Amino acid sequence: KHSKMSDAATLESDQAFMDKYSRQIGAYGIEAMSKLLNLKVLIVGMKGLGVEIAKNLTMAGPGGITLHDDKIVDIRDLGANFFLEAEDIGKQRADCVHRKLEELNPMVEVKVHKGDIDENTVLNHSVAVWCDGTEETLTFWDNFCREKKIVFIAVGNFGITGYIFSDFGDSYTVKDSNGVSVVNRIITEISNESEAVVTLLGAFGENGGQRHNIEINDHEGWVEIRDVEGMKSPDGKNLSELGPFKVEPCTKKVITVDEKEGKKIKKEKAVFDPYRIKLSGFDTKGFSEYLNGGILTQVKRPIVCHHRSLAENIKQPISEGTGFLANPDMSYWGRPEMLHIGLLSIWKFM
Repeated sequence: KHSKMSDAATLESDQAFMDKYSRQIGAYGIEAMSKLLNLKVLIVGMKGLGVEIAKNLTMAGPGGITLHDDKIVDIRDLGANFFLEAEDIGKQRADCVHRKLEELNPMVEVKVHKGDIDENTVLNHSVAVWCDGTEETLTFWDNFCREKKIVFIAVGNFGITGYIFSDFGDSYTVKDSNGVSVVNRIITEISNESEAVVTLLGAFGENGGQRHNIEINDHEGWVEIRDVEGMKSPDGKNLSELGPFKVEPCTKKVITVDEKEGKKIKKEKAVFDPYRIKLSGFDTKGFSEYLNGGILTQVKRPIVCHHRSLAENIKQPISEGTGFLANPDMSYWGRPEMLHIGLLSIWKFM
């Protein structure tokens, strides 16, 4: 079984662990893996959806998993829960899948909780996953978990439709919102002005140039600059010592030609410049001149996200600033809203 490890450095010294989870560490990163290792997850419900979650989580390698489902296996369960066999009919669901989950990953402690779920049971876990609960049950445990700083996830499926609700508390710090690798670009010029403009390779059609492709927001819109010759501050500091810098988009002037009544009229207009970026509020007028070189690297700054409770989202499922529910197929406008109402209707009769 896993021993509790508090930091990434300890994990890196365990060669057997690094070998077993090498691909996963490559995808998640060692810091995320160290957090996963300390998670204790409660999964309530061992029908088809619950056992799929338990299987995937066991292979990922958390610190511990507790299963709860005292219901008796009947023949219908064999069509949904791939760990069940005919001889399991008449036994409790969680007991039947417990041993097979342990066989998947001996490094993960998997145990079964029998009897009703109470507050002490939930308090012993860092994540609680409820599968196919009633509205009353789910809202109760979501409110309890929010108060106790426990991650709460509710999931369920009804044939070809389903739902998932994740609550990481009233506020939750996100270090990387999308998992996309940060941008690295070659610098060819930095201006000396009240808000410095950084010019990237490609601005003048050079081979190998790339657009900056940086989203301008409070999370992704930051950069660091290194390996620059010149651009010393009045007190002798390099740019690499002064970042990260918040950035803003740049524009460039282009000439367009319109034809009107047989006459060609030239107009000047500003368009987005993908090869230049402005260091917001960073005054370089007192710096020495740029001489050569430099690498611009995007920085993702942590942001705090706020989550509403399940009870609040049942009443108002639309996220702030969006105006409508996410719809993967715009030809079926209004379907997400109908599915939400349908789920609420099902809950009334459960």
